[in-house]
Amino acid sequence: MPTHLFISSPAIPTPAGRQKKACAFCPLDEQPIFAGRNANVLAAAFPYVHKHVLIVPKEHATSLGALDKGAMAQTCFFIDALLSTDNKLAVLANERRLAGSTQEHHSHLHVLEPPTPDFPTAHQVQLRQSLEDPIARELIIAAKLSPSGKYPFAAETEIDLSNPPAVLDAIKTSFTELHAALRANVESFASRFSEAIASQHIDARSKPFGDELGFNLCITLENGKAMLYTAPRILLLKLVKEDGKPHRYSGNELFFNFTSERVGLDETTTRLWQLQKGTFHNWVKTTIVAG
Repeated sequence: MPTHLFISSPAIPTPAGRQKKACAFCPLDEQPIFAGRNANVLAAAFPYVHKHVLIVPKEHATSLGALDKGAMAQTCFFIDALLSTDNKLAVLANERRLAGSTQEHHSHLHVLEPPTPDFPTAHQVQLRQSLEDPIARELIIAAKLSPSGKYPFAAETEIDLSNPPAVLDAIKTSFTELHAALRANVESFASRFSEAIASQHIDARSKPFGDELGFNLCITLENGKAMLYTAPRILLLKLVKEDGKPHRYSGNELFFNFTSERVGLDETTTRLWQLQKGTFHNWVKTTIVAG
């Protein structure tokens, strides 16, 4: 079974403006790291790593594919500015609860640097199940999209971040084609869904099989090219640690094989974490202003 990283992060209080609200981002009750006309960059309420911020369009849209032109343009500008300056960063988005989203009513993106095994607060565990949705690749092929060689569970598309309408079109096309493929082959995939239940690849509390999808998206800069990876999610998968504790399964698990746990770290480690996080936030603001 694959080795998986669990990242220990401090139990930092959630920003007061995001507590007990129907939408964590509407209205915004906190100071952004960077405030744009159509999107903001915010501190992550539950940071996975030191280098972790959110890009939050101001438009209250449930999907990236539903953003208006202004929101997508500013989102692409932020992504381009940050990734072109530090290509170790990646962008993740989780669409719908099936894809592990906890704020599925207001689409947003995570910008972070995936950790490595020598990350100071990481430890390795062996999973009891494979980190892969067993239906995803079949669905990508049925949709006649290009399966990724890097991520077998995702479709890949090269995108031009300087052309936001084309990026929006690429996202919408992937979503539309994958939905159409599922609905055209619903009986076949329902059978595969039953097999997955039998092999315990899904959370037993998941709703019955339907014709809806969630999506995990990842954008990275590779050899100077921006790549969009779209992973369809039919199954509400759960990670299971050696102690039997379940964890939701979202883009960081799917693409980068790690999950974050909020724990009570010692005072020195917590202070260092906060210092490094603050340094990153300052870098983000400076980089966007310079872009």
